[in-house]
Amino acid sequence: MSNRVLAGIAALSLAIVTGCGGVPDGGGVHLGRALPAVGGADDAFDFDVKALPPPWRSGMSPDEVVAGFLRAVVNGDGDYAIARSYLWSGAARSWDPVRSITMYDGLRITSSGIGAVRTVRLRAVRTGAVDERGNFDPTRGSMDETLGLNRLDGQWRIDRLPPGVLLSTLDAQRSIRLARVYYPNRGGTALVPEQTFVRTTRAGFATALIRTLLAGPGRWLAPAVTRPAPSGTTLIGNVPVVAGVADVNLSPSARQATTRQLEQLSAAMVWTLRQVTDITSVRLLIDGSPLSLPKIGTTQPITAWPAFDPAGTVAGPTLFVLDGQIRAVNGSASSIAVRRNVSAVAESATADVVVVVRKVRTGAVLATGPIGGTLVNRMSARAMTPPSVDADGDTFTVVTTPIGQRVKVVLRSGAVRSVTPDPQLSGAEVTALRVSRDGARVAAVVGGRLMIGRVQPGPGGPILTGFRNVLPTAVDVRGVAWVDAGDVVATVRSGRTARALVVTDVDGYAGHSVSIDGLGGRAVDVAAAPGRPLLVTTDAETLWSDSGGWHQLGRGGAAAYPA
Repeated sequence: MSNRVLAGIAALSLAIVTGCGGVPDGGGVHLGRALPAVGGADDAFDFDVKALPPPWRSGMSPDEVVAGFLRAVVNGDGDYAIARSYLWSGAARSWDPVRSITMYDGLRITSSGIGAVRTVRLRAVRTGAVDERGNFDPTRGSMDETLGLNRLDGQWRIDRLPPGVLLSTLDAQRSIRLARVYYPNRGGTALVPEQTFVRTTRAGFATALIRTLLAGPGRWLAPAVTRPAPSGTTLIGNVPVVAGVADVNLSPSARQATTRQLEQLSAAMVWTLRQVTDITSVRLLIDGSPLSLPKIGTTQPITAWPAFDPAGTVAGPTLFVLDGQIRAVNGSASSIAVRRNVSAVAESATADVVVVVRKVRTGAVLATGPIGGTLVNRMSARAMTPPSVDADGDTFTVVTTPIGQRVKVVLRSGAVRSVTPDPQLSGAEVTALRVSRDGARVAAVVGGRLMIGRVQPGPGGPILTGFRNVLPTAVDVRGVAWVDAGDVVATVRSGRTARALVVTDVDGYAGHSVSIDGLGGRAVDVAAAPGRPLLVTTDAETLWSDSGGWHQLGRGGAAAYPA
C-alpha cells in the first residue's frame, strides 16, 4: 500500500478493509487498520468537506472521459450530478448509483473498438461492497466491469455502464464514512449498534444518521432488534445543529408511539448522534412541536439514557478457576458455595446470577442460582462449553450428547430450553459460544473459525442464526470474548506454534492484533469487558492481565467478567 494511501486513511480516519488483512503463516499478526472509536477524536473530521472533481468538458478523449467519470463518482451531491455529466442523456437517466458501492484496488483499464464506439474494460481486486442500506460485505474477489462510450457530434460520453458506484479504496475514504446506528434489542432493555457506511451529502452527517435510523435496520440485524419509530415515520427536513442542540423533526406518524416507544426512540437517536462531535443535546419534535418526556424534558443531553448502554455495566468480582475452585481477581468468591471440581464459571452483569460448571464422573453438570444462595443443578452432559450469560440473566452453552452437540439455554427462572441451531453450528465442533451483552448477537468458535451470528426469537425459544466468518484467514481460533458492544477478541494461531490476540468488529470490516510482548506462554483463552483489561489464560495454565503491560496474576484459568 502506498504512502499516499496510508496518509489518506490516517487523515480521514475511516477504517475500510483494504484486503491486506489476514493471519499469516509466519511472523506477526496484522489485520489492517483498527476501526476508529465511535465518539472519539477520529470523529472530528469534517464530514461535509468533500472532493469536487471537474465535470465533463468538450473535446475530452475516451480515456479522459473514463478517468474523469471514475474520479467524479467520489462526489454524490445532486444525485451524482458531476458524474452524470460524463454520461449521454439515456445513460444518465437509467444509471442507479445508489444500488451499491464496489470498492477496489489495483485497477487495470483496457479499451477496444474503432470509429464512434469504444468499449472499456475495468478489472481490479474487489475489496468489499456496500449495499443501498449502507451494510458492508467484506467478501474479496475480482471486479470485472465494462463501460461503453459513444461519439456524437465529435464528443465522447459514456452510454453504457453497470449500476452502482465503483470506488477505489482511497476514494471511498472521501465519499463514505463508517458509523454506528442504534436500535433497541427485542426486550427493549438495551441498544444494539449496527455498523453502516453513510454517504456524504450536503444535508450533513447528523441528517444522514437519523435518516438511516428511521429507515430501519439492515436485513441481517433486523430479526434481532426492534424498529423504534412507528411505521411511516420520516424525518422532516434536515437535522440543524444550533449552539450544540440538534433538532430532529419527525413526521406526524410518530404520534402513534407509546411513551415507552418514545423513550426507546429517543435513546436510539441520542446514542446515534453522539458520533457528531458538535452536538451536546437533542431536541425531538413531532411535526414541529417539541416533545417532552418525563424526567428528561424537551432537550435531551447527549449523555442521556445510560440505562440503554449497549455495552452494559460490569459489576461484581472477576471470577476464575484454580485447581477446581472458584477464585476472584477483585473482590471475593466466598459467597459462591461450590468448593471442588469446577471447570468454568460465569456471572450476570447485575451480579445476581452465578453459573458454575462442575466435572463429574459422567461428564459435566451446570448449576445456577443467586449470588450467596443455593445453586441448583439444571442439566448434565458429556461435556459443555463455558457458560455465557446474556443481559436477561439467561445462560447459553453448547452441550455434547451421544448424538452430537446441542445449544441449550437455562433461563433465569431455571427452566432449560433447547435453542434452534444454525446449520453452520452443526457442521463442525463448537468449542466456545459467547452472547453479546445486548443479547442480540453471538460469537462462536466453530471448527476453529470465528463466527458471528444473531439471536432472534422463535416459536420454541431463541434461534441462533445468520453466522458469518469474520476472520476468514484465521486458523485455530480458540477463546473468544466481547470487548464491547461492537468488537470481539479471540486467540488465533500465528505461524506454526505461536498464538496471537486479534480484535475485530462484528462485521469483519477491519481488525488489529493486540501486542503480546511480555506475555508468558501461548494465549489459549481470553476474557474481556468494556473498560476492563484483557485477561488471558495461557497453555501454561497461568492467568495474565493487560493492565499497563502484561502482568501475571497467578495460576488459574477460565476467567470470566460479569456479562
